[in-house]
Amino acid sequence: MVLDPGGVFDIEYTALKMLTRAEEHFRQAGVSLWLVGLNPGVLEMVQRSPLGETLGRERMFHNLDRAVDFHRRSTSADGAR
Repeated sequence: MVLDPGGVFDIEYTALKMLTRAEEHFRQAGVSLWLVGLNPGVLEMVQRSPLGETLGRERMFHNLDRAVDFHRRSTSADGAR
C-alpha cells in the first residue's frame, strides 16, 4: 500500500502513532506500507520515530514514480514478490 501524505506539512504525535499502528496491522496481514512525497519536516519526524525505523529508507520515497521503479526492479530481481 502506498500512502502519499504530500499535502501534510506537519504531523503530530497522535497521527504518527496511528500510522505506526496501521503499519503493524498491514504487516500482520501481509501488506507492506510505503510512504511517498513526504514534506521535509514530516520526513524528519517519521525518520526519528519507531515508524521510520520500521520502514527504513526502503519504504520511503520522494515520489510515486520512484516507488514504482523500485517495486518493478525488486520484483523482477526475485521473480514473484
